[in-house]
Amino acid sequence: MTEFQFPPQYFLPPFFTIQLTEKTRQEQLNLWSKLICDYCKFHKIQRIDLHQIEDMPLFSNKSINRSLSFNHVQDILRYMQTTNNAIWIDSEQTQAIIAWRTPSQWAEFIWSWVNRTQQHGNLHTFHRLLTDDFLIEDDLAGLDEAMLVLALEHLQSEQKAVLIKDKGAVKFQ
Repeated sequence: MTEFQFPPQYFLPPFFTIQLTEKTRQEQLNLWSKLICDYCKFHKIQRIDLHQIEDMPLFSNKSINRSLSFNHVQDILRYMQTTNNAIWIDSEQTQAIIAWRTPSQWAEFIWSWVNRTQQHGNLHTFHRLLTDDFLIEDDLAGLDEAMLVLALEHLQSEQKAVLIKDKGAVKFQ
């Protein structure tokens, strides 16, 4: 497996410092958001727990002796929530699902699979959708179930699926 390639700004100390100018800060948030999504997609990381960020190379660049604080990462994830790239899973906002694909993008991906494999009218458990190799490509392997449910809710809102949450299942229309 190849190593993740960090972008050039990751090696610049100001990237790890909160920028005070609004325009610069906005660009910094955009760059961090893209980096977090790319890193999580590459490593198939679905959740970030802010209490464990010191263990993640993503938030600490030892070569320049810089790291992001808990509060800085939390601010970035709050920004990512506004772009649908992070979803808080606790009220304290210390754990988030990283949506390198938004729920609507996952819904499109799943619907494409439904059409390609003729799954209309079929009932599937969430577990089966996330684990059976023959059903869904590698992209869904290991997907956080909460994200799957959000994607399926999106399909349900478009009347393409019926969720049976108490059974942990979905029927595609």
